[in-house]
Amino acid sequence: MDVSAFYYLSYPETDEDEGGVAYGEDRRELDALLADPAPVTNWPTLQLTLRDGVFQDLQADNLGLKLCSERLRAAVESASVPEDGLEWLPVSITDPASGETRQYFALHALHHRWEVLDPERSIMAAPDSVVKAVLRREEASKYRVLVVPGGSFRFCVAEEVRKAVKKAKCTGVGFSKVAMT
Repeated sequence: MDVSAFYYLSYPETDEDEGGVAYGEDRRELDALLADPAPVTNWPTLQLTLRDGVFQDLQADNLGLKLCSERLRAAVESASVPEDGLEWLPVSITDPASGETRQYFALHALHHRWEVLDPERSIMAAPDSVVKAVLRREEASKYRVLVVPGGSFRFCVAEEVRKAVKKAKCTGVGFSKVAMT
């Protein structure tokens, strides 16, 4: 399959966003669980609190998670392929102003795709730390959602996923193009 483009799945670049931030207790074990590209078997119950805004489909948080609403999850899944190896870990977020609680899912990748990086064009801070990823089109085209490892574990999505997310009118989502060779 040919993939025309990949995009980082991120937050909007505009300051006009009304989205709040979900806060929870900083738990270092979450970093280790999500950094490990293996199924999570001991995911803790997470209850976060929304502050200073409204719920978004891609919910910003203080824990560094990719928190996706059911609508965003459905859009991503509709365009993903089994090879993507995605896992969705439950998180509850409560807005104390309204008393409403919503179910979210922390997006976790079961594979970190070193093979998709163009080693000659990607900028590395160390052998295992990617500063700027440049994807190899042939390798990346096997996937629709992938993680570029080495640092922040940024999620990249193919054009098909970007279109599905836009069609679903998901809020709080921004995209920036990933360089490819």
